[in-house]
Amino acid sequence: MQVRPIIIVLRRNSDLIIAKGQGNFESLEQEPGNIFFLLRAKCPVVAGFLGVRLGDCVLKSQQNW
Repeated sequence: MQVRPIIIVLRRNSDLIIAKGQGNFESLEQEPGNIFFLLRAKCPVVAGFLGVRLGDCVLKSQQNW
């Protein structure tokens, strides 16, 4: 994935990141940092991974897997 340099700088200097949407979850769940994910579980694999029902709204800290 191509990322603009300013995004990399902002990411490194952020105390907290709120990632909205299942696509951002799928892209960032392996990244280090204090990341919170806000999404609706739209597929059974993601719902199962997060321990929620399909269609549930989720706000979850990456540190609590």
